[in-house]
Amino acid sequence: MVEPPLELKPNIDEPAIEQAIVVEPDVEQPNVVVNTGNYFYQCEKYKVRDEMIEWCRKEATKAGFTIVIGKSNNGGNRRKPLRGYFLASREWKLSVVCGEHNHEMEKTLEGHTLAGRLKPEEKECVQELTRNLVPPKNILTTLKGRNPESKTNMKQVYNARERTVGDGESKTIQDFFWAHPESVKLFNTFPTVLMMDSTYKTSKYKMPLFEIVGVTSTEDSFNVGFAFIANEKEDNFIWALETCKSLLKSKDTFPKVIVTDRDKSLMNAVLIVFPNSTALVCRYHVAKNVRAKFKAFCGAKEKNLDQKVFEKYPNFLNYVETTVLDPLKENLVSLWTNRVMHIGNTTTNRVESQHGVLKQYVTDCKRNLVRVWDATDQMLSNQLNKIKTSFGQSTTGVEHHFRNNFLYSKLVYNISRQALHFIRGEEDRSRECGRNRKKLDEINTHWKRLQIGEDDDDRVDCSKEFNAIQNEKGDMEMETNKDDLIHVE
Repeated sequence: MVEPPLELKPNIDEPAIEQAIVVEPDVEQPNVVVNTGNYFYQCEKYKVRDEMIEWCRKEATKAGFTIVIGKSNNGGNRRKPLRGYFLASREWKLSVVCGEHNHEMEKTLEGHTLAGRLKPEEKECVQELTRNLVPPKNILTTLKGRNPESKTNMKQVYNARERTVGDGESKTIQDFFWAHPESVKLFNTFPTVLMMDSTYKTSKYKMPLFEIVGVTSTEDSFNVGFAFIANEKEDNFIWALETCKSLLKSKDTFPKVIVTDRDKSLMNAVLIVFPNSTALVCRYHVAKNVRAKFKAFCGAKEKNLDQKVFEKYPNFLNYVETTVLDPLKENLVSLWTNRVMHIGNTTTNRVESQHGVLKQYVTDCKRNLVRVWDATDQMLSNQLNKIKTSFGQSTTGVEHHFRNNFLYSKLVYNISRQALHFIRGEEDRSRECGRNRKKLDEINTHWKRLQIGEDDDDRVDCSKEFNAIQNEKGDMEMETNKDDLIHVE
């Protein structure tokens, strides 16, 4: 017979075990005093200040610490272990104020930032080897070979290489912007909304491809321009946006709304280059991040975000308030975003879509600049053909619902089909308020542009025509101011 487990056996009393209380004795930690002053007492007098500092740094390395003089303040209250004096004999002398430390010194300084800092001659070596396309691991080997006591690590070599590539003395092209001539005309015709984002793996240069996308009156996306940028930093984005801004013919023209993802560098660049534009943050990306945090805080059981969830999980509520609502409410929440004309664009989905279209033409990531240029040219040719077709459909064809309808009699052929559908939706919502004929002047100019490069000004100067009529028919009394502009609908 199998014996039942212990927890099922009857009449077994658990022994009463008193809880043991462990009392740790009060042991005073011994005071650690390490005197490193002996390393500096034998300092000689130096005629050059930098030579004395270099000697001190070498001795500090032997002792197991580093010396910083950049934050020294003669008037401060912080202790100064070492102090240098400039004597009347025009020499420098070192005085040891306090050489004691209350902790043990490091046995090795490997990994310490200050100890591994590159010297000026080492920086020149890194720059020269980088220009000669020497890999970072070989650069580090060279530095260690020249100075066996060097504490430089691989990360510091990478940082030095990046500064070398990004400095102003480099003759290598860092950023490259291009735009199609027809795209420039489209940008000047439809500058209302811009969306921008970067994509990757489009060329052999391993550089991000920054895309700027606009939207036409027929709800078609178009690429304003492209830019290969060396880094996704604020300076690179500022340069790309300044170049994009230079494509606008009028200085008074600027995008009303610019939509980006939550990239701090790009958001700052937008505020600098387009200070009068309204910056929106992609609602889709923010919602995606919130959903991910929702699962982490609340688990998979909760499916809906309601008041009960916020009351049950205060940490999640605090995350939403501090991370999303407080810093981004004016760029994200409809109460603020609906105050501007974003034409329904509150996400960067159009840019993401254009990324996908572009990669259908750029079929591999090993292409050079010329092949990427050709691929974008092919894509833009098809894009422009589609946009012109949509313009033609709006100016030549009328859908059944809008035919012989007094409400749209002044609108058909003059605004895009998409705008007509928006108005129809408003008509359905306002049937109880009466039906009044819509005037063409009530429609925003964005929806009335059905040509590429169309002038913003819808007024026509007819002074020459009136002068001709007056010369031919002098007997007609026409009191017309020649300087007036006649408004033509």
